[in-house]
Amino acid sequence: MIPTINILFISIAILISVAFYTILERKLLGYIQIRKGPNKTSIVGILQPFSDAIKLFNK
Repeated sequence: MIPTINILFISIAILISVAFYTILERKLLGYIQIRKGPNKTSIVGILQPFSDAIKLFNK
């Protein structure tokens, strides 16, 4: 039971880390290209990676 919870916790932590890394990457690329970042989906683009993942799974 405990190893399953540990694996689940680590998986969720990795997914959240990747989501925030995606936000950082988009903001940095937007700054380099002198354009606005991905802030159209929600406040400061927090939900953008999650909506991208949902869109990817639906394809």
